[in-house]
Amino acid sequence: DALVPGVKPLPKVEVWPRGGGKSTSGELGVAYVGHKLSRRFCLIVSNTQEQANSHVQSIASMIEQLGIPRGVNAYRQAKGWRRDQLQTATGFNVAAYGLDTAARGIKIENYRPDWILCDDIDSETDSPATVQKKIRAITSSILPAGSTDCAVLVLQNLIYEDSIVSQIIDGRAEFLLNREPDVIEPAILGMEVEKVPQPNGAYTFRISAGTPTWEGQSSEARQAQIHERGLRSFRRESQHESYGADGAF
Repeated sequence: DALVPGVKPLPKVEVWPRGGGKSTSGELGVAYVGHKLSRRFCLIVSNTQEQANSHVQSIASMIEQLGIPRGVNAYRQAKGWRRDQLQTATGFNVAAYGLDTAARGIKIENYRPDWILCDDIDSETDSPATVQKKIRAITSSILPAGSTDCAVLVLQNLIYEDSIVSQIIDGRAEFLLNREPDVIEPAILGMEVEKVPQPNGAYTFRISAGTPTWEGQSSEARQAQIHERGLRSFRRESQHESYGADGAF
């Protein structure tokens, strides 16, 4: 809401837990900004092109619900309304960029991105070489493509210690150095878990202490996620306790 045309804000890095609504919040934010027209071109950057396209399609539905018409050409045909790109009649544009592609020259008509939204750029299967390749794409192709007032927002959970966002947070990364203080939100503050034996000799986990950081996901909901995904996965992707690419603590 604070975005102002012509004013370049400091980059923001928001580390939210899986299931914390980060992608939906980002998509809603893009639709809202498109309605206000405080930005003209949002570039969605994700780990894969398919992920980025999915975000763009969700934003397209939101824009349509707002009643914003599609852009049309001189022949009254919709232009730039595809799986990876949106153009509205009001002059708002959205494009998808997957870090598994080699796209360059990011531009729609005479617009350069004035908002770069990085959502889920990391994968737990990334090798060190893949991480470096992604960083090169971000620093050599994506960030330089932004306008002079370009805003940068990174939404991600910390999935392992050498991921891109982990390196940004702990200072190893040599980009986005002039950013706002990082926001790191675990699913549950002060979480403690105990084993609960079952009659068949197995056991389940019970969250015995802690406060959920978001009222949309109660302790009971988070406990169900632990049972579904496993405690190790939950600690890694929702509590940001990630030490080693294999999720060992």
